[in-house]
Amino acid sequence: MSAFQEVLLACGGNATLLVVLAFLTRSLVQTWLAKDIKKFEFQLQNAATSQLELLKFELKSQGDVSIEQLKSRLQQAATEHLVRFSKLHEKRAHVIEHVYQRLVELEKGYGKFVLVDGYEPDSSKQQDARNKINETMYDVALFIEKHRIYLPADVCASLKAFLDIMWHNAINVGVYGSVADPNPQTLQERHKAFKDAYGALQKEIPEARANLEHEFRKLLGEDSQPHGSPTSSPDAARA
Repeated sequence: MSAFQEVLLACGGNATLLVVLAFLTRSLVQTWLAKDIKKFEFQLQNAATSQLELLKFELKSQGDVSIEQLKSRLQQAATEHLVRFSKLHEKRAHVIEHVYQRLVELEKGYGKFVLVDGYEPDSSKQQDARNKINETMYDVALFIEKHRIYLPADVCASLKAFLDIMWHNAINVGVYGSVADPNPQTLQERHKAFKDAYGALQKEIPEARANLEHEFRKLLGEDSQPHGSPTSSPDAARA
C-alpha cells in the first residue's frame, strides 16, 4: 500500500480527504486574499497620499500665483493713482503759478492807475487807462473762474475779495478822475476816492495777497508765514 493510500485510510476515506482539501484551499485563498487586500490597501493609501500631496502643492502654487497677481494689481493701481495725483498736483501748481503772476501784474497795473493814470488831465488818455485796468481785472477774474476746479472754494473766495478791492477802488478813481470841472463836493468825493484807493494799495491789497500766498503754499505743501502776515512791505508792493 502506498503512502498516499495510507493517508486516505488514516483520514477516513475520500470524503474526509475532500473536506481537508476544501479547508486547505479555503485557507490558502483567504491567505492570498488577505495579502492582496493588504497590498491593495497599501497601494491605495500611497496613491491617496501622493494625490493629496500633489493637490496641496497645486493649491499652494495657485494660491501663491493668485497672491502675486493680486499684489501686482494692487501695485499697478497704486502706481496709476500716484501718477494721476502727481499730474493733478502738477496742474494745480501750474494754475497757482499763473494766477499769482496775474495777480502781481494786476496789482502793479492798479497801482499805476491809482498813482498816475487816474490823475491824467487828458480825458481820452484817462479813459484808455481805465479801460486797460478794467480789461486786465476782467481777464484775471475770467482766468480764475475757468480754473477754479483746481482751487478750494475758500481760496476762490479770497481771490474774489482780492479782486473786489481793486475793482471797487479803480472804478471810483476812474469815475471821479474823469470829471473835467468838479465842484467842491465832487472834489471832496474825488479826494476820498483816491485816498481810499491809495490806502488799499498800502494795506488791504498786500494783506490780501499775503493771505493768498499762505493758502497757495499750503496747497503746494510748503511752509509759509502765519496766516495774515504780509510777505512784502507796502513799498515793495508799489515797486
